[in-house]
Amino acid sequence: MSAIPCEQNPELWFAESRIGTEFAKSLCLASCPKLRECAELGEEEPHGVWGGTSPEDRHQVATEQHATRERELNDRIAELITEGMSVRAMAGALGMPRRTLADRIKRYALAV
Repeated sequence: MSAIPCEQNPELWFAESRIGTEFAKSLCLASCPKLRECAELGEEEPHGVWGGTSPEDRHQVATEQHATRERELNDRIAELITEGMSVRAMAGALGMPRRTLADRIKRYALAV
């Protein structure tokens, strides 16, 4: 089994400079046998390089995932509206409070 780079010099994974962070990321990506597990452990970590990702990388991924979920939910709501479903029925189908759904429909100007 390959050596885990961060075990040999852990302080490298908490560099305070962009160059240090990029160096740690390159070590992860080039030689770590635990890359996926480490990335999963670090998903919520605000500091350090985890699984070849910096805090900025992880924030960007989380932001993109949130935007995707929002688009998918709005698309589903639009489908249900097109099917003629009431707000009450849609709220039940989507598992959300009716008022929350009504506010979302107004906020995103989804037609009822």
